[in-house]
Formats: sequence, structure tokens, C-alpha cells
Amino acid sequence: MRKRMLFASLAVAIMAAGFALPAAPVAMAAEAAPYRWAGGDDICGFPQPATVFYFAEGCTRHGFDEWLCILNPSDQPAHIGVGFLFPDGAPMSRYDTLQPGTRYTLYVNQQVGPERDVSVTVASDVPIVAERPMYFNYRGVWAGNHVAAGSSVKSTEWYFAEGTTRAGFEEWLCVLNPDAGTAQVQVELMEAGGIAGKWSFPVGPYSRGTLSVNALAGPNKDVSIRASSDAPVVAERPMYFNYIKGISGGHDAMGAPAISTAWYFAEGTTRAGFDEYLCMFNPGSETATANVAFLTSGGASVTRSVKVQPRSRSTMVVRSEVGDGKDVSIQLGSDKPIVAERPMYFSYAGGVGGGSVASGSSTPSKTWYFAEGCTRAGFDEWLILMNPATQSADVQVRYLTGATSVTTAYKVEPGTRATVRVNGEVGVDQDVGMVITSSQGIVAERPIYLQYLPLSGPTPFVLATVDGLTLLGPVSYEQLVGIMYHEAPVSDVGAGSANARTMQPQGGCMGNDNYDNTPTDLMLGPAGDPYYWIEASRYRGTNATTAVDVGSRAGCPVLAPVTGTVEVASPYMLYNAYHDNVVKIRPDGRADVVVELLHMGALTVKVGDRVQAGVSVVGTVNDLSRYFQSDIGYYYTGEDGNHVHVEVDGQ
Repeated sequence: MRKRMLFASLAVAIMAAGFALPAAPVAMAAEAAPYRWAGGDDICGFPQPATVFYFAEGCTRHGFDEWLCILNPSDQPAHIGVGFLFPDGAPMSRYDTLQPGTRYTLYVNQQVGPERDVSVTVASDVPIVAERPMYFNYRGVWAGNHVAAGSSVKSTEWYFAEGTTRAGFEEWLCVLNPDAGTAQVQVELMEAGGIAGKWSFPVGPYSRGTLSVNALAGPNKDVSIRASSDAPVVAERPMYFNYIKGISGGHDAMGAPAISTAWYFAEGTTRAGFDEYLCMFNPGSETATANVAFLTSGGASVTRSVKVQPRSRSTMVVRSEVGDGKDVSIQLGSDKPIVAERPMYFSYAGGVGGGSVASGSSTPSKTWYFAEGCTRAGFDEWLILMNPATQSADVQVRYLTGATSVTTAYKVEPGTRATVRVNGEVGVDQDVGMVITSSQGIVAERPIYLQYLPLSGPTPFVLATVDGLTLLGPVSYEQLVGIMYHEAPVSDVGAGSANARTMQPQGGCMGNDNYDNTPTDLMLGPAGDPYYWIEASRYRGTNATTAVDVGSRAGCPVLAPVTGTVEVASPYMLYNAYHDNVVKIRPDGRADVVVELLHMGALTVKVGDRVQAGVSVVGTVNDLSRYFQSDIGYYYTGEDGNHVHVEVDGQ
């Protein structure tokens, strides 16, 4: 009877918020793909469980996989209701029972369907913790992931210390209004010199609003955010980036609902391949003096003092303060309340590039909880324990891996940090939550570095148009690395003149390095999906968009970009030196053109075969990186340069 009454009460609460009744669970299917999305994330744990959590950000558009992880650390079942809210359209919901000492994982794409921007609310009858991991190939060029800890509170004030609109960075602000009235939100952007601007916008009931910070602030700004509202809301700040060549991805932070005179960060490193920063934001009217102590694993500390001007932000480069090769935690004390975040950009283990950001903890705690965690193939999980106290901390970590648990004890000396590799504690192929107890107040963070195998897709996308002909991408969106237009050769593969036609790229142009040979009637917008570049002139006598290299990993399937008939499917010698394959397709109803694809290691079609755009596999991506690095990798993506070459030749 109690279970039925609780489900009824959850349903009433959800319906009162405007949600629909829950749908039955649907079996989840996975698609195999040879291209994994590399990245990493980091999060400070929950000092206490709660019965309500909110997430403002969320997306199931093509190239995004969104998950919800919920941990029940109690000794009784948790009856949970999950609500999904959208910028438009009716809300959705579902409810489940989570057994004691277990974790629950939900694939959000499966629940709400594709192409949705979605916020999430979670309600439970017993205290739980909730996190929302997301994995993505952002606009087909920056693959990675980020994770957010759910907020257990709504607030009329939200603060973000980190933020930038420098070249290669795209910053967003997501605001969730989980209640019945419209919320009027005011956004203030603040940089090193003070206030950069103010804007106001409404967020409707049971809805979310999304702002482009780049559009508000303009380019090349380092900005912090104060968001205030006339009704309680929840705010998150996702960012996507190309930090440097080879390090791209995204990170996400839940805002701080309050400012504080103390902030703690357990994780941090200046080892080779890692760039760590500390961002401090002073939203007040008086100058703040922040004393920053960097604590190492061996107990040595370095202290620096910095002035943070009123309504301004300041950024420290941690390597400049402590030197190279250090694992460091941060303890920050300020004479005025401020907000602090710690972004890191990395090339982990020499090949996993990405970035993460941590919102600091304002106080140590004797208990910490983590809902997310994974030691499956491609995942390296770590636990960082910082002891800012003057006495040793005896720490117990209970690793919850479904039906079983493992408890391990650690000692963390005063003023030091300890680093634990979770894979080594629980073994491989585990989804793991953590419950941490300590004899002293400590701070706990959980960094993960990963190569994620996407579930979403394969999704076709429009690559370009040519004289009324639409070209779909020759690889799926999930396996896309980047797109680079360039000048086609005058000569065709084999013999004769190619007569390559000009393509009108679809999506957003990240950079045009060949203005002189770009036709004036082309439309090259700065934003769109997917992103692409235009390469500098190769002096081939054709214009800048007569050919396109579509980056992907060797072995990925190559899809027909048009529907038609295969006229050529044969090997040839690239540059008279390297084994390659070519396919030419005559599009239906177009006797005037043929679509040519190069750089396939194997073919799956023959002359005369019929192919369907975005569906038929014509071959696999050749591994040209065995011989050389192509321009798309060397100049733009930082990847190995493997790609499919596409052009449309006139007949």
C-alpha cells in the first residue's frame, strides 16, 4: 500500500508541474562504430544527498548522447519521478524504484526522442544524488563530454566564475524555470575591467531558456556571469571549445547559488599535457583579497595572494604559481565573498584530448557522494581526496557496483591530497557510485578520462548543395571529425579534365583562408551545423569550394552522398605512389554531373549498383596516415588527417 500511495503522490506532484504520465521503459539498442569520442570530466562530490535535483542543460540533438545517473545510498528503496521539460512542447515524465545501495542509469535520448533540448527534474521519497553525463560530437568537429551535478536548490541568484568567447570557444547559458509562473532573468557579464553588459529575457513556466554568451559578449572576452531572477530558477553554463590543435571538447558547470569566502578544489595537476587555471569572480562592490594555497601530495604548499576588483574576474595560471609536474589541490580564502572555478585542458595519456571544469566546494565535509562512475573499456576513473585539516583523515570509500559493493580504507595526511585509481579498486567493466566517509572534514573530486562509443546515430547530414543537387555527408555525423573545403585538381582521376563544380557549403564557416578564390555569391555564415573550414589556396586553377575533405577515422563506413548509379568503382594510385580507391556515382536525373569519392581502403559496390543517399555503404575510409598527414589534420583538426574526398564533376 505504501508503494502505491507514494507513486500516486509522485504522479500528483509531477502532474501539478504540468508533466504527462510516464511512458513504459523501452529496450535500448546500441550501434557499433569505430570512432570513439575522446574527452574527460571532473566533478566535486555531493556532501549530502537530497530528495530533489534540477538540471538546466540537456540535449538529444544529432551528435549528443545524454544520460542520467542516480545513486540511492540509503538502506531503503527510493521511489523516483523524473520530469523532462523543453523550450517548447508538453513536458514528459517517468517513475521508477531504485533499490538500496544501487545506482540507476537512464538514457535520456531514448526517453524523449531525438532533436530535443531538454531540462530534467528528479524527485525521490528518500535522499539520493543525481548527475547528468553528456557525450557529444559538437557541430561535427569537437568531440568530447561533460558532466553536471544536479542542483538540489532553486535560487534567484546564480554565479559563474569561468567563461570565455575567445577564438575556438562557444559558451552558452541555460536557465530552467521548473515552476508555474514566468521568470524574468537578468544576465550580467563581467570581465577583468568590470561589467561587460546586461541583458534581460523571460523563461516561461515549466520551460528552459538558452542564451549564446558569444553573441551577447562579442569575441575575445573572458567573462564571468551573474544571473538574477524575479522567481527561483536553475542555471548551467556549458562550453564547447578547440583549446589548441588536438585538444577540443566541452565542459559544463552548474552555477553557484551563493558566494563564499572559502573555496576548495581537490583535483589539479601541472603534469605534461595539462593546463590548469583558477578563475575568481568578485560580484561585490569592494575589492576582494584572495589567498590561494596550493597543496601537493607530499605536503608542500605554495601560497599566493591576488586582488580581485569589484564586479570583475581574475584568472591564475596554476603552472606559473607552482611549476611543472605537480599534483596540486587548492584552498582559497578571501576577505570578501567571491566565486571560484577551476578549468583544466589536457592531453591525457598522450592521446585523449579534452577539458573539464570544477565548481569548488565552499566547505569540507565528512561525507561525500558520487552517482556517476565507470570503468568500462575506454574509461579511466580517479578519486581525489584533499585533507585541509591539521589532523590525519581516516577515509572509507564504499564503491557501489550494482548488486555488490567494495569498501576500501585510506589515510590522508594533514594538508595533503591522495589520488586513487578507481579502476584498480573495483575492476573493469563496472558502473560505479561512491559513498565516502571520513574522520575529518575533507574534499572529494572525481575526474574521468575516456573514449566513449556513441549510441546515437548513424545520422546523415547535409554537406553541401551543387547546382540544385543536395550532397549528404559521406560519413555519419557521429563519425565526423571535421570538414575542409579546398580547390579541386583540374585533372580527373584517370584522365581528362575534371570540370569540378562549385559547392555551396551547409553549416557554419569557422575560417576562410582562401578569400581570393571564394566566389562572391557563396553564403558563408559564421554559425551553423556542421562546422567547416576553407583551406588556403593550392594554386590549382579552381575556386575554394570545388572539393571537400570530410574527416573521419580509418575503417569508418563511407556512405553514398547521393541516390544514383555507380559508374566507377576501382583502385588507383594516389600521387602515383599510394594505393587508394575511387567511386563515381551518377545522380538520378542528372546527366550533367558525376559525384566522385576518393580515399577508400576497401569498396563494397561495383559498377552498375544502385545506391541510396545516406544509407548505402560504398566503402571504408582509407588509412592515408600510414603515408602522410593530410592538410585537414595538419592545419585544422589536429587528428590523423584521414578523410573522404568529395567533388562534383561536370560532364
